[in-house]
Amino acid sequence: MTPGTLESGLAKAVQARKLAGVWANATLPLFPDRYAERAEWLRAFREYGYTVNDTPAGRPAPASCLLFRGSPEDTRDGLSWTPVPAAAAVSAFAPWHVSIRRRAGRLWVARVHSDAILAVITHTAPVIGDWIEAVVDTADLAIEPVAEDLDETCRTFVRDYLRGPVRASAARAFGLEPGGSFALTER
Repeated sequence: MTPGTLESGLAKAVQARKLAGVWANATLPLFPDRYAERAEWLRAFREYGYTVNDTPAGRPAPASCLLFRGSPEDTRDGLSWTPVPAAAAVSAFAPWHVSIRRRAGRLWVARVHSDAILAVITHTAPVIGDWIEAVVDTADLAIEPVAEDLDETCRTFVRDYLRGPVRASAARAFGLEPGGSFALTER
């Protein structure tokens, strides 16, 4: 699918109050810009209004909060962020994410004003379970790498998390061959 082909689909999703579901399905391969241009997503979320799990909601009480993203440097300004460093770490370091991007990422952090948070979506994912995603307009954010020790701690968390039964579950969920390569890719 080429970027821009979903513009009318995004408009329909806004009208049907189902934008979070469209976003969640588009981000499964980790690259929502393959489905629509960044500007289209931003326009759709702005038109849709702030929501929590597709339900209109008042803006969050805190004026700002710390959010994390796991990605390579060239995509650190993507729209998908989370308040949980461990969830961002899975995106940065898990083998299935690394194999799609062809390189490992790292953890990024930004203090995000509530006006830049366009939506909050709770996901249930294979292997990692429930996690919270904030769709963020990153235009005016100061995005910094997390401290090296936190980055390494999260890398270790993902490596340890993917051992044993979780490894088998991930292999099934992502169609990896039993006994095949499933090692944490180094930077």
